[in-house]
Amino acid sequence: LYSIAAAFAVSRGFFKNQMRFRIRYFTLLLVNIVGFFILIYLVNRKCIRLFKVDIPEVLLPRPKSGNDLNSNSLKRKFFWDTVNIEVQEQLRRLSAIDWHRVKPTADCNHRFGYPPTSDEINLMENGPGAAWQRFLSSINSCEVYKSEETLRDVLQLMSKEPVLETAVMKGGTQVKLLITFKNGRQAVFKPMRFDRNHEADPNHFYFSDFERHNAEIAAFHLDKVLGYNRAIPTVGRVFNMTSELKEFADQQLYSTFFVSPVGNVCFVGVCKYYCMTGMAICGNPDTIEGSLQMFIDTPYTPFDRIISPYRRTYSKMRQKAEWQLDNSYCKTKLLSNSSSPFSEGRLLLDLIDMSILDFLMGN
Repeated sequence: LYSIAAAFAVSRGFFKNQMRFRIRYFTLLLVNIVGFFILIYLVNRKCIRLFKVDIPEVLLPRPKSGNDLNSNSLKRKFFWDTVNIEVQEQLRRLSAIDWHRVKPTADCNHRFGYPPTSDEINLMENGPGAAWQRFLSSINSCEVYKSEETLRDVLQLMSKEPVLETAVMKGGTQVKLLITFKNGRQAVFKPMRFDRNHEADPNHFYFSDFERHNAEIAAFHLDKVLGYNRAIPTVGRVFNMTSELKEFADQQLYSTFFVSPVGNVCFVGVCKYYCMTGMAICGNPDTIEGSLQMFIDTPYTPFDRIISPYRRTYSKMRQKAEWQLDNSYCKTKLLSNSSSPFSEGRLLLDLIDMSILDFLMGN
């Protein structure tokens, strides 16, 4: 403001000795500019100290001088010289990431309220529905389960609870049934399509084969071994096609049951791509194995639906997605994009955890 006022005064001729005043004015302006940049520098250094992130030594850039006798510098230099050039580039990119922006925060104590299906279940602390209720009420922002005892009880409950109703579960490309138990709880049943030793045809696209029911079970146990505790509890279960699935089926599902030429009970179901008579699900002769996954109802448990930025294309023409072609995809599309949900918080790190699980499973 002082500079603007002085410039206005000079331009209007308020000062007789304009040359001397101009010199003083520009000197003061220069001092102000220098002082402003010094202030920014000091504030920046203070912020760096406050948000300092410890990066592993291997991610630090190569020392500029080879004459440094410091032992840590020598170790770092020796290691860096043994690293492949492409790996060096990847490590340089990693070291440039602003990691404090994706640092996990302690927000895992929030509990989601899940109402009981009935007052009886809520009051029966040791009743058949108590384990299920305890499990659902313990779900938090970062983990689906925590107590080993409660998890064990609910898995046992899922493996033997009597069936009340069966129906086609809408959505997705393949057959899924929504099983309602007599205790009022529900689970998703994926029937066995392949024998465990079946090998997929390498000429098939990854989206053109049936899902494997045992992959759901393996994913749950691998998630538990890794300590993530985020996979929905899943068990294997054998159902009787006649007395459990068909007898309690709703009208839509019931109409798709038939008996095969060799006497096996089969059903087609309703789905987008794999629901036709030639792809029917058949028992042996009327028993079917599958995976049974706990169903957590979204109206009562606040989930957010976030599309993975690393999803596949599911296209025969465009087989590679953008992230497979652009090496800077993570930085430009996720970290530097303020509109991306992955630009801050723990979501990107959770996605990395999920990618590790997928890799170990060969998903």
